[in-house]
Amino acid sequence: MAEYRSIAAKIATNTSRTCEAPECAMPRFGFSKYCRAHRRAHERYGHPAGKPVSILQWRPHLHAATAFTGNWLSAGHPGIESAVRWCADQQAAHGQLKRADSKRPWTTFFATLHRGARQGVLPEELVARTLAAFLALRVEPRLFAGGDAFNHALARLFLRTTPQPSDAWLKRRRGPDEHSQELPTINIAYRARDYTAARVIGAIGKLAYRAADEMFKGYEAERQAMNERIEHTRCPDPVAGSSAPFSSSATTTASKGDLH
Repeated sequence: MAEYRSIAAKIATNTSRTCEAPECAMPRFGFSKYCRAHRRAHERYGHPAGKPVSILQWRPHLHAATAFTGNWLSAGHPGIESAVRWCADQQAAHGQLKRADSKRPWTTFFATLHRGARQGVLPEELVARTLAAFLALRVEPRLFAGGDAFNHALARLFLRTTPQPSDAWLKRRRGPDEHSQELPTINIAYRARDYTAARVIGAIGKLAYRAADEMFKGYEAERQAMNERIEHTRCPDPVAGSSAPFSSSATTTASKGDLH
């Protein structure tokens, strides 16, 4: 009985404090350092301000990474080939696992990969998913509230149990809430996401970082070429007064002139 009173006192002390999430004045929940809402976000996305990455947000990076992986795999790049072999080994390891154990996060990692392999997820796609996540971090860092949020988003993407959705499938999914649609996946616990991110980043992270940097250079080259085309395009002369400053004094002068 004394033990329960001690636990209740600790909870009461903790809940009297303010949530540690930035700009949040809500009381903490239970033993957590966050309020109920930020605790739920932290458990789901790895960060109290974390949000889901929608299908449409992943889509351009997945397309670019898939093409990049296929091209360099055909060219015999040793890093891409090794990454594909590593992913194939992960899909084949511990083949006797049929069910995940929440107390052992590694079982979720291998059991989910087995399920994905049975549904048609290839090792090449696992590599492309990893590269796509690093490319998204390079191009759109705002998608991730922090490093842990990126790790958990990477884990969810890597452990998807269905192949990359087709354009036709995406069109069918579009609707009023299309930007809030998460990628289809089975429920992956917090510890399993941590384990997955650490394992994948440890094996493919260096390669994915360099590949994302290379793809980003391609983005910049395309953008520069487009700007050059625009500059060399014949356009009419700008209208008169285009160089006039936009200042309060100029506006006041113009308004006084109108009155007279």
